Amino acid sequence: MPELAPNKEGIIQCYITNKMPLYSRDGDIIGIAGTTTSVEYFHDALKPYLLISPTIDFIKENYHQTISIPDLAAMVNMKIRKFEHSFKDIFQITPQTYIIKMRIHDACQKLTTTNMSIADIATSVGFYDHSTFTRQFTKHMEIKPVKYRKKYRN
Repeated sequence: MPELAPNKEGIIQCYITNKMPLYSRDGDIIGIAGTTTSVEYFHDALKPYLLISPTIDFIKENYHQTISIPDLAAMVNMKIRKFEHSFKDIFQITPQTYIIKMRIHDACQKLTTTNMSIADIATSVGFYDHSTFTRQFTKHMEIKPVKYRKKYRN
């Protein structure tokens, strides 16, 4: 819950607070524990993400199409190397791997909920062909798409 309170310099700031009951061994409430964090802290912590968030939104909407890393970098006015470095610092994976993971996630849904062929799923989620899809799917999921479908089919 957001609350206004003075910081150590006496300046009013917005804080996020969380409160929870403390229980005795018998299950009776005996007190309250709470945490308070400055909204500015959250803003500072999220700032790197906020700088590249337009690219995340773009990838989520367009992962099934060809996406160029230089185009993503340009979208947030960064040089390619800086964008890739920032992205990897935030997500611990490269932008290209993020795109592949988005495609594989969609493929998992389609494998378990549709009767589409593996080749059709591959192209519908943005892979060039069946073999590239199978190779990437197996690398990331540690199981071949056909076996994944058999194992997790609804």
